[in-house]
Amino acid sequence: MCAKQKQVHLENIRNLLILHFIIQTVLQIDQLNVNTASEEELMTLPGITRTIAQNIVEYRQAIGRFKKVEDLAVVSGVGAEKLDIIKPEICVSRRRNVR
Repeated sequence: MCAKQKQVHLENIRNLLILHFIIQTVLQIDQLNVNTASEEELMTLPGITRTIAQNIVEYRQAIGRFKKVEDLAVVSGVGAEKLDIIKPEICVSRRRNVR
């Protein structure tokens, strides 16, 4: 590979990394942080009723915080199926707390 090809290759990698960062940032902004969300905010998620939102908040208070989104599956009323539906819309990371 000549110097010109290496330069183009490195530029392509750089552009892909920038694009990846932009996509990740956009996806993070749209996610609801279940560690900080209120009952009302949780109720904006598909299939989450007031009762389930209350269960999530109560469980969160009991454990301190969710370490991963999969932890929500054990909350009464959520389960694996509902978690699969809401998973793309939620996160547990502090930096994804924008909605």
